[in-house]
Amino acid sequence: DNNVATTAHQSFAFSANTWYHMAWVRQGTNMKMFINGVLLGTNTNIPSSWVNATGDVNVAKLTYISSQLTDGKIEELRVSKGIARWTENFTPPTAPFK
Repeated sequence: DNNVATTAHQSFAFSANTWYHMAWVRQGTNMKMFINGVLLGTNTNIPSSWVNATGDVNVAKLTYISSQLTDGKIEELRVSKGIARWTENFTPPTAPFK
């Protein structure tokens, strides 16, 4: 399947009315998922079809289940191409990116 969240994940209990810093990072053929700066999962050897994909990007929605949306809000979204910003645990930024 082509869903990063389901292939690089570990269980995490979200609390209502709480902000989270979430990051998915591709480093070579590895996909990593961080919440609040903590590495929660890694998927190694992601397919080259992901690396060279030309299709749509979906945020807060499972691509294969059109009715399954995230019940939450996104404060700020940043997409970085060509750089793996975080590869191990980190302290999330406290101010907006500029």
